[in-house]
Amino acid sequence: MWDILCYMLEDGSLTDLRTEHGNAIGTVDLDGEPSEDARKNLEYFKEAYYAK
Repeated sequence: MWDILCYMLEDGSLTDLRTEHGNAIGTVDLDGEPSEDARKNLEYFKEAYYAK
């Protein structure tokens, strides 16, 4: 599961990652492209959730 989320974040298909009440919420965009925002979302996710 974690690998899929990381792939989607890096690929740009999971965007607008944010936290609400301790839950990670994002938007799926199947036409997304890798970008600087995608890289930042992946880093945020790894720091906030993946490493724990």
